[in-house]
Amino acid sequence: MDEARLTPAQRKIISAAALAHLATGLTIAVHTGNGKANKEEVEILKEYGVSPDARIWVHAQNEKDKTYHVEAAKAKSGVSFDGVNSKTIDETVAYLENMKSNDLLHRVLMSQDSGWYNVGEAGGGKYNDYNSIHDLANPRIKKSQLH
Repeated sequence: MDEARLTPAQRKIISAAALAHLATGLTIAVHTGNGKANKEEVEILKEYGVSPDARIWVHAQNEKDKTYHVEAAKAKSGVSFDGVNSKTIDETVAYLENMKSNDLLHRVLMSQDSGWYNVGEAGGGKYNDYNSIHDLANPRIKKSQLH
């Protein structure tokens, strides 16, 4: 789900996630790159009585306007910056610094979104390193006083 206005099918999926959460208490992780779509999803969940703290906005790094990240975290949603790798580390650290400056690091998650083994390609094809957070992000986090 990448752009607002959500399609009827996307709205139905978010509604189903709300019902599943209400029945199980499980956390909802929604892969959404767009800040406006994120806000629309939160509104649908609220219609069902689901608190924003029951969900995680996955792929928030695809929304370049940091005000959406802050707004989501202030509303108590988890905000996940994914795809951490050598090409994105500067941007990821900037997102983390922004969240820290707003006292919202406790709402942040990170992932590498790594792997992508390709069956049939030699050695599984070209795939993302599994060590980016350990090797790249952790040293930068320590250096930036983010911890």
